[in-house]
Amino acid sequence: MIKETIVVEGKDDITNIKSAIDCELIATNGLAFGKDLIERLKEIDKRCGIIIFTDPDFAGKK
Repeated sequence: MIKETIVVEGKDDITNIKSAIDCELIATNGLAFGKDLIERLKEIDKRCGIIIFTDPDFAGKK
């Protein structure tokens, strides 16, 4: 089990990672995230750290 929470862009990313790794995951849904998610991620980062996986597209680079 990975102690950090992994942040990905979408539901397919969650499915793919869950099939290989036992961990906590959060999807940003591409660019459709707001202040609430940012605040949640800050709290998670303080508690256990985060790992961010993005796709090499516009949303992932932003």
